[in-house]
Amino acid sequence: MRAIKTESVAIAVLSESKLFRDGIVAILRRAKVGDILSYSTAAQLLEAAKRGALDVALVDGHHPRQEMKETITALQSSVRPTPVLLLGRSDVPLDAVADTSLQFFDDDANHLIDALRILVGGDQRVRRSRAKGDLTLRQSQVMELLASGADNLKMSAHLGISERAVKSHITALLDRFHVENRTELALLAWRAGFGPRD
Repeated sequence: MRAIKTESVAIAVLSESKLFRDGIVAILRRAKVGDILSYSTAAQLLEAAKRGALDVALVDGHHPRQEMKETITALQSSVRPTPVLLLGRSDVPLDAVADTSLQFFDDDANHLIDALRILVGGDQRVRRSRAKGDLTLRQSQVMELLASGADNLKMSAHLGISERAVKSHITALLDRFHVENRTELALLAWRAGFGPRD
């Protein structure tokens, strides 16, 4: 398992099940991903989020449905929205919550660490690059279009360049931010402030 190299990342785990919480916390601590906070109730989690103490929340997909929906909505609509990884299967309908920072996760521990790396590490790199002006104008344009969901053909038409040039820019950005695919890159771009916000 690869460690996330990041400063003081606060990751909350929410589950009514002590066994589930302890298992996820053990995985995260072993991977040295940051400060792990464990909550058995949504009220505790939301209080921590209000204080701005959370970078990401891992929510048990078997948490009571109505409470989970309200919790996710509250986390996403706060002044500092908290990204949510919903662990395991859930019957919470996608249209019930703003899906911009909600990710469903039902995979192994190594992939969980990779998903956290994207949510709490990758977007910080993109934000720093954007703030420092390290991205070229064209890279910024590609990130903007990626975050808005444009495919290569739309990007090509919008930017007035070939699809091959678009692919080249995307490949360079994938390498730069150490992500494996355009979906991860689009998520990083959106979390860094690119793309529409309505």
